[in-house]
Amino acid sequence: MKKQLGKHRVNSIALISSPFQLLGLKELLTEHNEIKAQIYTIVNTDKDSSLDQILNVAKYLNLEIEKKYIVKKRGLQYFRLIFSFLTKKYNYLILGAYFNSVFYLISRLCSYKNLIFLDDGLETVLINKMDPAKESIISKFFNWKYKRSKHFTIFSNSIDNIFGQNKFISLQSKFYNRSVNEEVFVLGGNFVEAGMISSKNYLKHIQKIKNQFKSKKIVYIPHRKEIKLNYEKYDIDILITDSCFEIYLAKLEYLPSVIISFFSTALYTSKLILSNYPKVKILNYHINFKGYELQYDIFSDILEKENIKTINYEI
Repeated sequence: MKKQLGKHRVNSIALISSPFQLLGLKELLTEHNEIKAQIYTIVNTDKDSSLDQILNVAKYLNLEIEKKYIVKKRGLQYFRLIFSFLTKKYNYLILGAYFNSVFYLISRLCSYKNLIFLDDGLETVLINKMDPAKESIISKFFNWKYKRSKHFTIFSNSIDNIFGQNKFISLQSKFYNRSVNEEVFVLGGNFVEAGMISSKNYLKHIQKIKNQFKSKKIVYIPHRKEIKLNYEKYDIDILITDSCFEIYLAKLEYLPSVIISFFSTALYTSKLILSNYPKVKILNYHINFKGYELQYDIFSDILEKENIKTINYEI
């Protein structure tokens, strides 16, 4: 039997692996209230705050998480989870990420009438342009070939097959009568941890930002996958959030005067959410991440179209 939700029959499912995906799901369900979906969270580690942030975002957005899974790739639990979807039938299958092996295999085993993808960072704009998971088994044997699908996305001008544009209408409604103070928010990333840049060079970029905004209070907000041992070296105020940045902003009683990040979707989403606050400057800080030139070029074009300024510094 299908689970009942109020007077509505639940015959759809959403698979989520990050707090930002859950935020996108909330906007989808708000704009399309005919879709009633059970929500499963599936993460591959308990060594960072991903699951905790997902649960905190769910609580803030008043979303019920039906089941939670922590599965390591190619472990016994991994295969048990995937095959548990065999013969399942859904009206809507909603996937929080495109290049996710668990989500892909589940989509091959279950049946559905409609497949909808949400945004997972910059992933959406890379589809059919490059494969960020090219070393994975799914990429080598299946080439990420899904059945016919559509996207509910913030990047509506960058991809075909649009189900709808996510304009964060629901979240925007929470931003009203906010004062803008003199703080600078620097949104970090797990670039050092991912081997995209050395700790020494990343620290030099942080110092450049500190020099430029030395008259303001600077707050560094680490990514959930950054390691404390690294960001403790930055000699800067550190703020650990319990949710994705967009939700953290919604909870604040004020707004910063500047939001800076490197290669981050949060710049684009901040521009959308804070469209009524022109006093808040949103800046992209350019870093040459080795091996990520194509992704950066694609993202830079998107930021330029949104009039988000890019700062280039030599170190």
